[in-house]
Amino acid sequence: MMAKKRNIFIMLACFAAIVGIAAAITLHAGAEKGASSERDGLVSCPHYSLRLPLSRDYIQNDGSGYFFADERAVGGVNRLEKGLTPGMDEINWVTAEYEDLAALAPAGETMDGDLRTMERGLNAFGFDTTDGRGAAIDHVFVVVGNGLIFDFWVYRDAFTEEEIKTFENSIVLGGEWSRQPSSNRFITLYQPGGNREGTYQPNIGSSWCYLWEEDEDGITLLEVVSTGFGGLSGGTARDPIWSPDGQRLVITVETLDMTTFYFPLERFQVEVPFPNNRKDLRIPFYMSHWEFDYTLADVPRAVFFPLKWSDDSEQILFHFAWTDSEGLRRSGNAWFVLDAEKNHQIQPA
Repeated sequence: MMAKKRNIFIMLACFAAIVGIAAAITLHAGAEKGASSERDGLVSCPHYSLRLPLSRDYIQNDGSGYFFADERAVGGVNRLEKGLTPGMDEINWVTAEYEDLAALAPAGETMDGDLRTMERGLNAFGFDTTDGRGAAIDHVFVVVGNGLIFDFWVYRDAFTEEEIKTFENSIVLGGEWSRQPSSNRFITLYQPGGNREGTYQPNIGSSWCYLWEEDEDGITLLEVVSTGFGGLSGGTARDPIWSPDGQRLVITVETLDMTTFYFPLERFQVEVPFPNNRKDLRIPFYMSHWEFDYTLADVPRAVFFPLKWSDDSEQILFHFAWTDSEGLRRSGNAWFVLDAEKNHQIQPA
């Protein structure tokens, strides 16, 4: 969905005037993958990034946590999940009418005014509350998918109105920013994870690839796709690589069965080069007239990952490795030719 863009660049000039902000980072105890970084007002973790002039932030492994300025908690993020957060089970996820989000206001806060839609392509909604001490709080609810919402919030007295606008319009889901060459577009990758037996686990479920555009009017979400659409459900997406001409994008996806690569975005889509499970792994090679003098193990632990694009953006050099029936690890490199006929797709490196 193309949505109305909002101007955030006025605030970039404001942030540039803020000096002496230390990049001090406090990690939640035991948060192995929750590391957050902050520079020039950019708060970033594997779950999201946003712009706020902060001295430090405190991010847990699941993306929840607090933002601090001068040792005072001035905002934060709450991860809300269906089956765990009171009120989430009552939301009508099918019709996508999120007025019920107002019922998710934190305990002790009173809602002020109506729910408002944040028009940037995200399923994002905002509302204001007042806490028990009379302090005004700005909330932005970002609906990641059925059953998962991030509640971003800040105290209004800690920021100017322009800073709050920048905060609202700079929220981006996912990490691993990768900019399209010669473009104002970029992609992020995100695996929401989930709770299993009451414990958050980051590496379960499908990953998502988000395509964004940033210009003088702000940041807008253009496209979202799940690795599950390519039959790679339960896959962790990583290492995005743009072709030199910026017309194609490849990512590596790691599943329980294998590691392979995938072209995630519809506008940059080509046929998935390899099977999305461990069955018939060598069919693309056989179709390209490759021969092997060994058989694969029942569980070959196959790995395919891209190394680089050719200068003309028409081929990808990739590495392959698997285990044969004798327990030996076999490996090599080859070129995948994107526009070739099926019987010429895999060429020797």
